[in-house]
Amino acid sequence: MGSRAIPVNAVPRPELSRDEQHEFKALANESVHETLLAYEDFLYVHKRRVDKTRWKLVKEKEDVHVYRERGNSAASSSSSSSSSSSSSSQERARRKTLEIGPKAAMAANSAIPLFLVNGTVQGTIDDALYGSYADDPTSMRRRSIYMQDLMEDQAILSTLEGPTMEDPFNHLSLVWMLRDFPGLGAVVKNRDFLILSKTGTTTTSRGERIGYCLMHSVQHPDLPQFDAASVVRAKTSFCLLFRQIEADRLDVFNQVATHVGGHMMNFLVLQEVAATLLTCGKAMNSANKKKLFYFMRKQARALSASTLGGGARGPPSSPGSNSSHSSSNTTASTKALVARFQNTDKQISDSCASCSKSFGSRLFSPSGTWCQLCQKMVCSRCVVKKKIVIEASEKKVITKPFEFCIVCTFTVKNASARQIHIDELQQRYAHLT
Repeated sequence: MGSRAIPVNAVPRPELSRDEQHEFKALANESVHETLLAYEDFLYVHKRRVDKTRWKLVKEKEDVHVYRERGNSAASSSSSSSSSSSSSSQERARRKTLEIGPKAAMAANSAIPLFLVNGTVQGTIDDALYGSYADDPTSMRRRSIYMQDLMEDQAILSTLEGPTMEDPFNHLSLVWMLRDFPGLGAVVKNRDFLILSKTGTTTTSRGERIGYCLMHSVQHPDLPQFDAASVVRAKTSFCLLFRQIEADRLDVFNQVATHVGGHMMNFLVLQEVAATLLTCGKAMNSANKKKLFYFMRKQARALSASTLGGGARGPPSSPGSNSSHSSSNTTASTKALVARFQNTDKQISDSCASCSKSFGSRLFSPSGTWCQLCQKMVCSRCVVKKKIVIEASEKKVITKPFEFCIVCTFTVKNASARQIHIDELQQRYAHLT
């Protein structure tokens, strides 16, 4: 991360009153419900068909599409000189679709059109929530790197709700975020956000399970704008929904209102927002890398506790098995664990453990590589390279490349994100038993 316009420790931590906490919780729930109603209308009434007379395609990637509402700015600027009878059909549809709620209020006061995101991505609801979940500064920085959201820095100012065994992905916090604009720093000021961040699950009126990730801007008197640091306070209302449509396929939906503040040109805003919204599929990438790191630490702990012989190694075992929750293990340095694992004896072989291809007769430099998890040798066709964040402190972020065999990669990808998440939470919070 580059040089910060505002040190994260300079951001005030407000003491929220009970009334403020209640108000924020209600606002978060209302924001989720507002988007869920819009999704049910899209899903059950319009059968996932986008009204192209109202929405214009801005960007798309694979099977995710980002649209902006047509004519929003023009309608807003000309309304004072138009009679009530000239209201467009697009505006009538907009009022009908958007219930009077937090997002509707923000959209009505913004010159930036409303955005619509829909499409499908690979994965499960639990994978999407695990990849998106962050409840402390370290996990927030790790998520930003994996999801490439261009957040320069972030801070959790107050935690309002936490996870339970029954609802392990539930989390609500008041968060401050600083957004960078790489390559545009000379003409565009950084933006910061004060938002309610919430993850969790709900159901539709027909009982279908929905995962959600909410970010909704709020105001608080103890957190004024940082005008002296040339940072502009922006606002957003963003609630990404996930619905399982196949065993490994998700339907995604989002309606986004934004107000960037300052004097940023609209065409830049449209492109920046659209590009950001296309990253919704990166939650799966985040989940997979977090799973790999979980198993790396688990294997390293097992090796550190074993004798020199160590026993046979293989693909990762299920979450929770042979896991230790002692304070010495949970507080051990991640870097030390990874380093210990890297220095263990590796299983030398003359053929690939995955496809059995022979490595030839190289005496001193075998052409295979070792899987970071099972430590078996594999050929170049059977190795998967991943960049894993091994440290994400305020002072530095360390990302290193690691190599894995396809067997371990497949095993880790299909491991239960929910069980891994619960295991990690139990190591951190003793009351979650």
